[in-house]
Amino acid sequence: MLTYPKLRHVLSCVFAIDVGLSEDAQREMLKRSLANDDWAEQFRSELVDAFSDAETSWTELLVNDQYEVFEPPSEEVARRTAIELLWNPVFPGTPAPIPK
Repeated sequence: MLTYPKLRHVLSCVFAIDVGLSEDAQREMLKRSLANDDWAEQFRSELVDAFSDAETSWTELLVNDQYEVFEPPSEEVARRTAIELLWNPVFPGTPAPIPK
């Protein structure tokens, strides 16, 4: 499994529960991050790779020893949560890839 450093950074700095940002503030922080074209290109690439890879553990990406965004009851709920938090704001109107 790939490590997805930019994805993990966003999850830990924007969406982690101990950061304490409101949903509006989270969306704004993500939007500001995406204003940096080079960073945004790399982040989008990681998102596409993560959502396309059947080996990606969205549960592990959302809750691990470093940070906690949300403790999902299943991998399916974790993926849906990641779609809502990350995919939809970054790729509005585009369905997330089906894992291979």
